[in-house]
Amino acid sequence: MHRAKTRAKKSPRLDSRCNVQSQGILMKLNNNQAAPYLGVAPLTLRNSRSTGLLCGVATPRYRKIGRRVVYERRTLDEWLDQFQEVGNTAEARINNLGTYI
Repeated sequence: MHRAKTRAKKSPRLDSRCNVQSQGILMKLNNNQAAPYLGVAPLTLRNSRSTGLLCGVATPRYRKIGRRVVYERRTLDEWLDQFQEVGNTAEARINNLGTYI
C-alpha cells in the first residue's frame, strides 16, 4: 500500500533584509506581508504595481531593491488613512464614498 505523502504547509518566506523590527513590529514588508496588511490578495497588490490602481486609488509607494519589492509600514498606514472609516454601508452611501476597502 502506498502512503500519501503530505507536505508541511510552507510559511511565507521572510527575507531577513526586509524584516527590520521596531519594538517587535516589522517596519519593512515584502509583497506577501503587505497584501494582508492592506486587506488584498498578494497577486492583486502585485498587479496594482503595473496598473497604478488599488481599490480605485493610486497604489501605495514602494521601493524596488534589485528584484525585491519593499513597502514601508509607515507608507502603507498613510495609504490606508485616505479611506474614511464608516460604521456601516448605509453611512458610506450617505457620505457618498465611492471607494470601499
